[in-house]
Amino acid sequence: MPSDTPDHEPRPQDPSGTHDPEPPAQFWRRRGYWLLLAVAAVVALGLTFVSRLQ
Repeated sequence: MPSDTPDHEPRPQDPSGTHDPEPPAQFWRRRGYWLLLAVAAVVALGLTFVSRLQ
């Protein structure tokens, strides 16, 4: 059995997700709400921490 392809050679990926990447608008519509919620939580925690120091 010849070893023409080394083990570290990248394997071909699944063609189902490589040909049609999602557009940026759909990306931000899906993850924008979670990102906004995370930023709001960090700001709220920061304001709470600052108000307790004063």
